[in-house]
Amino acid sequence: MRAHSLWIVSLITMLAASTDAVAQKATYATGSDQQDSAGQPSGIAYLASGQWRQPLVKDPPSQAGNGQYAQPGQAPQPNPYQPMMMTGGMMPQPGMGYPGMMPQQGMMPYGAAPAGYTQPAAPMQDPNVAPASYHNGACATCGGHGCDTCRGSGCSCCGNGCNGCCGLLGGGQYCGFSRGIGNAWDLSEYGGRCAPRFFDVSAEATIFRLEGNVPDRAFASRGILGPIVLDSNQLNFDAEGGMRITGNWLCFAGSTLEVSYVGIGNWGSSAAAVGAGDLYSPLSNFGSDPFGGFAESDQANYAALSLSNRFDSVEINLKRGWTGAGCWFQGSWWGGFRYFRLSERSDYITLAGASAMSYNVDTDNDMYGVQLGGDLTTRLTTRLSLTGFLECGLYGNRGVQHTTILLNDTGTLASVIEEASANRASMVTEGGFYGNFKLTPHAAIKLGYQVVYVDGVALAVDNYNFTTGLGTAPAALAGRAITVDDNGSALYHGATAGLEVVW
Repeated sequence: MRAHSLWIVSLITMLAASTDAVAQKATYATGSDQQDSAGQPSGIAYLASGQWRQPLVKDPPSQAGNGQYAQPGQAPQPNPYQPMMMTGGMMPQPGMGYPGMMPQQGMMPYGAAPAGYTQPAAPMQDPNVAPASYHNGACATCGGHGCDTCRGSGCSCCGNGCNGCCGLLGGGQYCGFSRGIGNAWDLSEYGGRCAPRFFDVSAEATIFRLEGNVPDRAFASRGILGPIVLDSNQLNFDAEGGMRITGNWLCFAGSTLEVSYVGIGNWGSSAAAVGAGDLYSPLSNFGSDPFGGFAESDQANYAALSLSNRFDSVEINLKRGWTGAGCWFQGSWWGGFRYFRLSERSDYITLAGASAMSYNVDTDNDMYGVQLGGDLTTRLTTRLSLTGFLECGLYGNRGVQHTTILLNDTGTLASVIEEASANRASMVTEGGFYGNFKLTPHAAIKLGYQVVYVDGVALAVDNYNFTTGLGTAPAALAGRAITVDDNGSALYHGATAGLEVVW
């Protein structure tokens, strides 16, 4: 009997110990924010959920009480988050108080609420703005009001508190542009960080320079076969203003139809040489064939060369957008149709006493073709983004040159008119980068730099024909071969500035 009783006591002791061990097996953590391994998601699921991006928020200190262990020297206290059990293990029902609890004046019984009572709504808070106590648990320099413009990296932004944000990247966080125009990190007003960069109409001024379209050709020498005093390298083009207008229409989700025009700019340059009856032209091979040259173009006192250039472009593209992981990068690719027209006019003039010559060349290039392109945009801040783009197209070009030569030999007038055309493939490549800064949710300023390169076109200086035959002018110009040189190229580059509007 004694042995049987001892065996029962031992069994009860073992069960109690095992129960306590099971109760403590739930976690080996010492902090209340750590969870059981059984309740933890897998590492892949955790990364996919995006919870790793959220700051760790500590739970309030746990209260020792029912089901918890009291700290050393502390008596167990009731858990305010868990209803106490009544005698016999029964949970308190609505309207019932706790055992031994004295009802207070004006206090409703547990589980009962006055009619019409609703829990007050928690105030909405920008998830991108940290509370005042976020920075090291204190925010004395902000007066306890928070640092909306510093995005929680600190009330000590630049060391000067909330009002001390010091520039675009001040204090390690963006705060410069947010002053006076709202929180630069507040994405809600702009459709969120993943909203695509979109506009309905864009108008820009362009300031381009013209390079590389003038081949090296000589137009006047001083003396027979003497040093060259006038050539095409003396033509230098200044920057000229133009414009670009672009419109976007949303076709379907993620795709837009874009129509754009760029042009209007007109580049011009001229150069001249002055002599004393000793200027000779390339028509006579600088006075050597025929010897002494022609009366209208050689032994001249004055020779001048001028050139003007203009291009106009219209394109229609269907664009398809995409957004990268995290939404900090987005872009688009497109394909479409483009018409590009490039025109030049050049005049070569000589004055030789009572005789003179005016040699004019006009060239036109009409290019029709298809192109492909793409762009990439990165958000530097909510309102500021940087975009790079590139597009290239293959075109069928009809190049035409029209020549008019007017001769005046001491009052005897004559003219020579020539025209030729050719068809060939040509290319237009355009690229650049620009930044956008949103002034409002509906308007943004745009600043950038752009390059337009054209290859396989007829240019005016290339199409001067200095071949002559026997005799004097105009007979020396009759019967020569009439051709068009369409192997030229032109490069335009410069700054752009404008406004984008969306409604």
